[in-house]
Amino acid sequence: SADDANVFLVNDFQDPLQ
Repeated sequence: SADDANVFLVNDFQDPLQ
């Protein structure tokens, strides 16, 4: 993701792979 630290928050819709 763009921000691996933020992946568990709302980044899942951007990059569900992470």
